[in-house]
Amino acid sequence: MADATAPPGACGLHVVKWPRRAGFHALIRLLLAVLILSGCGNPHIGSSTAPDFSLEALPVGETQGTAANPVKLSEIYAASPVLLVFWASWCPSCREEIPVLNAWHKGYAALGLKIFGVNVQENPERVAAFTAETPIYYPILLDRDAAVAGDYGLMGVPASVLVAKGGKILYYGFSLPKNIEELLSVPSV
Repeated sequence: MADATAPPGACGLHVVKWPRRAGFHALIRLLLAVLILSGCGNPHIGSSTAPDFSLEALPVGETQGTAANPVKLSEIYAASPVLLVFWASWCPSCREEIPVLNAWHKGYAALGLKIFGVNVQENPERVAAFTAETPIYYPILLDRDAAVAGDYGLMGVPASVLVAKGGKILYYGFSLPKNIEELLSVPSV
């Protein structure tokens, strides 16, 4: 039975109008701004150095790291800014980022940017098979047990971390940085 106060055709549904409370809305906006400016709760944003790690690299592109000679982050950011992209082959969003990262690998090399794909918890054979089908021009590091992802507080993929020359984290997010050129222009620490 339709509600007698509803307009015809409304099927008895009412639109609830909440009272406007300017103070409440201002408080919510303030809390959101604090979360955003604080790096959404990530303790690494703006810290003096990014958490260091050593990972085996899959032999792709220009990768030189192996199980016997792993890639050590602090050695890379001592000389160059570094973009870490945490990913998995089963992740559709991660796959969509690959062409952009290939272009950035070539396009931002003159600015010294080093890009590393950090594969999280996948079998190296599966990653190798994926990279054989999908051109990836930047090095792939293998975070087999997700320890590095855990050190960065990640709960999923994709995620990107831009580290300045010297180790300061400039960007942490679940997509590629939209303002990478501006971030790369930040003076080294």
